[in-house]
Amino acid sequence: LTNLVKEDQEWKWRIGIQNIKRNMGIIGGFDLGQGLQQPASVLGLSFPGAAFFVQGGKSPFIRSRHLEEIMRLFPNFTLQTIRNAGHWVHSEDPET
Repeated sequence: LTNLVKEDQEWKWRIGIQNIKRNMGIIGGFDLGQGLQQPASVLGLSFPGAAFFVQGGKSPFIRSRHLEEIMRLFPNFTLQTIRNAGHWVHSEDPET
């Protein structure tokens, strides 16, 4: 809940939730090439900013075979593994 802030007796999202909502198709399709002729990495598209990935050590969603593609899409990425968690890291290992 670190992205919620209270302003003038009202809870608001700290992140630009409306921007995310408005651009969900682009965000969600970035690595899949949705609406593109080819996947984003094949077209040479990438996000040059810092990208932080958190993975559960027991989750099958990020594997070593994915790292090459992640590097192409997010050249400035950091990956942190929470060893004793599955996909729902925040609830499976909240102490970490």
